[in-house]
Amino acid sequence: MAENVNPNREGGGLGCETLGRPSRKTWDKLPSGPCSRQRREERDVPQRVARDDAFLRAAMRDHGASVLRLALSQTGSRADAEDVYQDVFVALACCDTQFADDDHLRAWLLRTTLNRCRDLARSWWRRHAQSFDALGIEVAQAEKDDAPWTDAQLWEAIRRLPERYRAVVHLRYVEQLPADAIAATCGISESAVRTRLSRAMRKLRVYLGGMS
Repeated sequence: MAENVNPNREGGGLGCETLGRPSRKTWDKLPSGPCSRQRREERDVPQRVARDDAFLRAAMRDHGASVLRLALSQTGSRADAEDVYQDVFVALACCDTQFADDDHLRAWLLRTTLNRCRDLARSWWRRHAQSFDALGIEVAQAEKDDAPWTDAQLWEAIRRLPERYRAVVHLRYVEQLPADAIAATCGISESAVRTRLSRAMRKLRVYLGGMS
């Protein structure tokens, strides 16, 4: 049975002491120096100049929660989300991208998270019809006091969306990213972001209408 997870509360319940702060087990798996050949082959990450510990810890502290939330929304699985979290920060440790600022770093992390989630052939919602009710997730900042549906029904409806719509809905309403940041993260135009959001909302209304 899936464990209750609430990514909106501090700690998120995703297996780390605090979202954004890696557990000892997770941190030990990150390279402290240049990636070895074996590690590169395991992670499919080319050898790069290793980041120092301070940079990685700051990135995990500031953006780890966003990475985990996005991974959970895309995989629907606690185990898969934690695997993606680890893979994303291993990739960060090994990449040589020069980040212009913190927004650039966050966009890179979210984009890498999406790409890693897409690589998981065992994606949760492509194989199962499990409801988000079991995860106990609430929509961040949702104005739904008069809505006739429950959080579980809303997340079940979101789960039914095609991946391209589900991603933009999560980035807009959970991560609260503006259209330009979503466009950069997903590698699409801002007009495509708006189109996908509009179509996603129409689909959600249809799905939720059938549940009420």
